[in-house]
Amino acid sequence: MDKNFGARLKRLRTAAGLTKSELSRRSGVSREYIYQLENVRPNTQPGIKVAQPLADTLGVYVGYLVSGEEMVSMPSGRSEVYAIPIYSECYLHAGDNNDLAKSGFLYRARTKGRDAEHLEAYVVSGTNYAPIINDGDCIVVDRKASIDDGDIVICNVDEKPIFARLKKVGGELWLESNEGHYRLDSCGYCAVVKEVIRTLK
Repeated sequence: MDKNFGARLKRLRTAAGLTKSELSRRSGVSREYIYQLENVRPNTQPGIKVAQPLADTLGVYVGYLVSGEEMVSMPSGRSEVYAIPIYSECYLHAGDNNDLAKSGFLYRARTKGRDAEHLEAYVVSGTNYAPIINDGDCIVVDRKASIDDGDIVICNVDEKPIFARLKKVGGELWLESNEGHYRLDSCGYCAVVKEVIRTLK
């Protein structure tokens, strides 16, 4: 087993037949930083913004690249993790998002009986639900989850994505956000926010 991140990175890179320059070109991580990680500071644990594109390029689970944590297979042969696409543009609609550019993937443990194909992640721009969701945060939404009183949701109002908490008033669900109050039926599309990944600056 590799003793640190740098050793794992170098072994995986050479096993994939990639030079530092090629890994840099494909992942977007600078060649100089890859050199530093492998040779000068091998005990460094880079953040997810570096580790994720390296792992994606090398075709490995990011948890393995960062910590050496081995993945095991489920009896069905499916991986115990699933990849959630991250979209750099926060645009929610009823169809699929094949036309949006992906900026990477989040990896989460697969749980028994849970289908993950309807989970998506978006990088947030704007502050319409600060301090719960801030500019630069990454949100994971469940497009098929049932919507209920108290949920935080992302929805389109007048072609613009907003974040709001649902509140039942007089038997109707209303959206409460920093930008105002809206009836749920005024939304074009709505999905429950399941997770917020905070960007620390």
